[in-house]
Amino acid sequence: MDKKNQRYNLLDEINTEKDDWNIRVRVTRMWEVLNIKTNNELMSVDLVLLDEKDNLIHASIRKSFVNHFRDIQEGKIYRIKYFGVVENKDAYRIVNHKYMIRFYATTFVKLLETNDELIAKQKFELVPFDELKYLADKNFRLYIYT
Repeated sequence: MDKKNQRYNLLDEINTEKDDWNIRVRVTRMWEVLNIKTNNELMSVDLVLLDEKDNLIHASIRKSFVNHFRDIQEGKIYRIKYFGVVENKDAYRIVNHKYMIRFYATTFVKLLETNDELIAKQKFELVPFDELKYLADKNFRLYIYT
């Protein structure tokens, strides 16, 4: 299959039933997760990924693999393969997706020189104002949307 006709999976297709996903996504947000209980020790680098159909997913790179992926940049579009898919956590969920992605040492990440307009720069998932009061003192969403 030539590169122009390569099939990419959309993020709303991602699940735990297979392990050969091939995605094309923009990294819309990227941050370090620090453990405040152990003097701000790095636990992971987390990302929000966005595809061409405006689907979002949370991805995480464990501390032991962070150096392997140090060239990833917020705002860029990448092809990503050979990653794990796990159930998204219930507490402090970053985006509204049933699953999340885990990077491994074998995860393939390639910067794509493609039309920058192919994937939006960001996406917002806004909560209606009158529903905010129901979210007070809850920990099931962490609103840092892209």
